This record gives sequence, C-alpha cells and structure tokens, in this order.
Amino acid sequence: DDTAISELNFDGTGVHCFVAGTKVKMANSEEKNIEGLKENDFVLSFDKKTNTFKKTQIKKLAKQIHSNLYEIQFEKSKVIATDDHPFYFEGKYFSVIENSKYVATSKLQVGNFINTFKDNKIGKEKVISITKLDRKEMTYTIIELEENDLFIANNILVKTEKLANLK
Repeated sequence: DDTAISELNFDGTGVHCFVAGTKVKMANSEEKNIEGLKENDFVLSFDKKTNTFKKTQIKKLAKQIHSNLYEIQFEKSKVIATDDHPFYFEGKYFSVIENSKYVATSKLQVGNFINTFKDNKIGKEKVISITKLDRKEMTYTIIELEENDLFIANNILVKTEKLANLK
C-alpha cells in the first residue's frame, strides 16, 4: 500500500494543518487520528449543496512542520490548527488570520459560531478562546477528497486545501 505524503517546512498562508491527535470522522462513524490517515481511506464529508454528510475517499494528504499554531477552544471541543486553516459556518469560511490566497476567510474571533458534526447532522458551537502556541510541531492535513471539500476534525467542519506546489 503506497501512500505519498509530502513533507514541507512552511509557516505561511496557504498550507492549512492540524497537530497529531486531531480526530477525523471516518465514513464508518469511527474516528481516526489525522496522522494515521492514508490515501484511499473513506471519511465523512459535508456536501454544502445538499447540507448532508457523505462518504468520500481521501485523494491526497500532506504533512508540514509549523510554528504558526493556535489552540481554538469551542463550547464542547477544541482543536489545534495553523492560523490560516479555514473553519466553516453556514456558507462562509473563518481562520485565525484573514486569508484570501486560496479561499477567502474572515477573521475567526471569540464569540463566532462554527458548524459542527452532532448526532449525524450539522450543529454549531461558539468559539470560547483562541490562544497562540509557542512551539513548532509536525502538522497534517487532507489536501483533496474525491468529492466535497469539507471534512470533520474534532467534530468541527473544516476545509481541505489544495497546495500550489503539489499536483
């Protein structure tokens, strides 16, 4: 089973990632650590056109070393992500820093709501805190899914992102 994972050392807008231990919702409703995902695994994705969750296959993954990490605490969950990772809420994207390089995001702020996966349907949680972390760490992301561009990380809806330097 060959899996191509690109490794980059990058701290700039455009490479959006999560730390090891982030739980990704699989198509069979189980959760798997993001660092354990493999190409061709099936995850649960969100179809924005139909507002439904669907099984889809991972096409590309990447891992990068980052130091632009933030812990984002929601009402019932938390995630550690890069400052430019897009979070989804009702048709719009938010990230700790505004970004327009690959997808337009607004600044994520305490009090904002983000869509979640709850009881097999879409829910929402409020952002409680956003904390800059002073460390460098290997991070992981799904670059491309067979269909849809939203997956579930720690029960939060997040966007995939194709990297400019990976074909």
